[in-house]
Amino acid sequence: MAASGDAMMTRIEELVIRFREITITQMAGLPIYNDKLAVEAVGFRPLDGDAGIGILITPWFMNAIVLPRERQDMDDAALGRAAIVKLPAGPMKFRIGGDEEIGAFKALSLHSPMSAFVFQESARVEARKALASLFSNSEDEPPFATESDPEQRPIIGRRQFLKGRRRD
Repeated sequence: MAASGDAMMTRIEELVIRFREITITQMAGLPIYNDKLAVEAVGFRPLDGDAGIGILITPWFMNAIVLPRERQDMDDAALGRAAIVKLPAGPMKFRIGGDEEIGAFKALSLHSPMSAFVFQESARVEARKALASLFSNSEDEPPFATESDPEQRPIIGRRQFLKGRRRD
């Protein structure tokens, strides 16, 4: 189990390092770049046995990321396509993304651009809240669906997730 956790920690570190490189080489100076923020991985935890999920903060976006434990080759034809991820809050529509260096992953856009955040800590707090929402499974007040069978829950889009609404 420890080796498995170490492998996931290595993958998260690779993700952060790669996005720090992208920050320097491609994004710094663009109008959507918020120089008050830095690349940071927040709250990554196991998801199923083969992946981890957490929030990636960058100076230009905040995404929930499903990162496979082992590097997976990218399928260029799949980039941008929807991928349903089953979470306690309900099935969520992520997008297939990736990078040649870190491989394929799934992303759910939470914020872009990041101009609303003036401090790293405020972005970090928002990231933790978003991750908690993805894992909320309150029986008193489900955040997105009323059906008890997860297979029958509607797929939640980004707008509904961010507004705390279910799809009607």
